[in-house]
Amino acid sequence: MSRIHRNGIWKVLFFVYFLALFLIVVLKVQHPNFMYGWQRFWNGDPFTPRYSLTLFHTIKSYLHNYDYQVHQYNLWGNILPFIPLGFLLPAAFAKLRPLYVAIPLCLLLIVGLETLQLYTGLGSFDVDDIFLNGISVLLGYTAFVLFRRKPLKFQV
Repeated sequence: MSRIHRNGIWKVLFFVYFLALFLIVVLKVQHPNFMYGWQRFWNGDPFTPRYSLTLFHTIKSYLHNYDYQVHQYNLWGNILPFIPLGFLLPAAFAKLRPLYVAIPLCLLLIVGLETLQLYTGLGSFDVDDIFLNGISVLLGYTAFVLFRRKPLKFQV
C-alpha cells in the first residue's frame, strides 16, 4: 500500500472519528432525552449553565459517591473516547506529529467541545473532563509513538 493511500485512510478515520465524537459529546445523539435538549435550545428556552472550574471537584465526587455504576460510566466515558484523538491526529497529519503541536491542538479541540456543551446547554463545562480527556490524549499519543516505532505487519 502506498504512503499516500495510507495517509488518506488515516485522514478518513480521523474525520469519521471526530464526527462521531462531536455527535456523541456535543449533540448527545446517544442520550435518551437528546431531542428534548435540542428543542429547548432551538426554542430559546432559558437554561442554567452548568460548569465546574475547580480541578478534581467532579472526580472526588465520583470517588465518594455511592452510585458506583453511574460514576464509573462518567469517569471512563471521559477517558476512553479521547484515546483515539491522541492517536489519529498525528497519524492523519504529519505536520501535527510533534508532541508540542499535537497535544496542545488536542487540548484546544477538547476545550472547544466543552465550551459547545456549555453554550448549547446540552452538557456542562468541567475542568475535570478536560483533565481526564487530556490524559486520554496522552495515552493515545503514546500508543501512536509506539506504533510508529514498531508497526504491525500483516501477512496474507
